[in-house]
Amino acid sequence: MTPTINVKSLNYSENGEGEALCLLHGFLEDKSIWNPFIHLLANKYRVIAIDLPGHGKSELLHTENTMLDMARAVHNTLKSLGVESVNFIGHSMGGYVALAYVDLFPKNVWGIVLLNSTPEADTEARKKLRKHGIKVARSNYEALISMSVVNLFTKNLREELRNEIAKTKEVALTTSPDSYIACQNGMAARKDYTTMFKQGAFRKKIILGSSDTLINADDLLEKCDSSSIDIHIVTGGHMLHLENRQALENIFLNF
Repeated sequence: MTPTINVKSLNYSENGEGEALCLLHGFLEDKSIWNPFIHLLANKYRVIAIDLPGHGKSELLHTENTMLDMARAVHNTLKSLGVESVNFIGHSMGGYVALAYVDLFPKNVWGIVLLNSTPEADTEARKKLRKHGIKVARSNYEALISMSVVNLFTKNLREELRNEIAKTKEVALTTSPDSYIACQNGMAARKDYTTMFKQGAFRKKIILGSSDTLINADDLLEKCDSSSIDIHIVTGGHMLHLENRQALENIFLNF
């Protein structure tokens, strides 16, 4: 039995017709990151972009806000729209939520694109960094967000993308410290889905940035390389939707 998630509804937008394609943003983002892609994708799909719990206009869940909790909230929203089967594109944490969705509802997923995301669980080193972030969030949240956002972008593109960085900071600061802490804990506790992702009977792509400081593209390529996973390594860092939009458009349309 699927647990009931105590949340009125997740905020969403809907465009186009066809197979359902659910777009899930990353940590400290909202559904607006997909705005440059929606018109293009809506020519092929019924595009549903969602604000994940604790982000944008969606409330933080009255649970532990694990990836599984968020996946259930996404499922409830899609179900309310009459969506039974769905494709996902998930950026970073959004990819983790999409993988949790497959774990819970394996027969309801046609395909997943992991954008700057990984099916692997956190390493111990990564968990320690999250704990440190939580500690700082309780005392100096604004400075933490400012530093964290800048570090997501490739160094040699920061000046060129200064307006995009400023906007990303602005959106990130609309996420409350409580949401920050809940999601950091949720990401640290997530399962390793590498085997499930490799063996799953659904379409799958991984798109990685060659300069991503959070996910080692070469390492993940070696671990996940198989005929059933379409892996792309493109120029850019962890924010490929801002750093290399053209490359993503081409890959998304060939999903």
